[in-house]
Amino acid sequence: MKKANIFCLPTYYPNEGQPISILEAMGNGIAIVTTYQGGIIDIFKDRINGIRCNERDEVSIKNAIVEAYDKYNEFSIENYKKCKENYISGKFVERIEKIIFSKEK
Repeated sequence: MKKANIFCLPTYYPNEGQPISILEAMGNGIAIVTTYQGGIIDIFKDRINGIRCNERDEVSIKNAIVEAYDKYNEFSIENYKKCKENYISGKFVERIEKIIFSKEK
């Protein structure tokens, strides 16, 4: 994955969660092409982390890949930064602990 410029996941699965593969791609500074299925909308923002495409629409997917490639540098920097700030295991665990311990009071 480290050698890729674009990660494409045009999922249309109705019960999609938050794919770890998207976070892995972000952590490697890769531009994302995906849909807003399930929990993806919580971790991916169109034209900030990559390009959103329409499910089952080959033209939309192709256009999204081309646009993501053209804006690779912009998305790469943003994705690496977002992952480092929010999803590195230590920070992620800290946030979960904060939520758990705040509920105990």
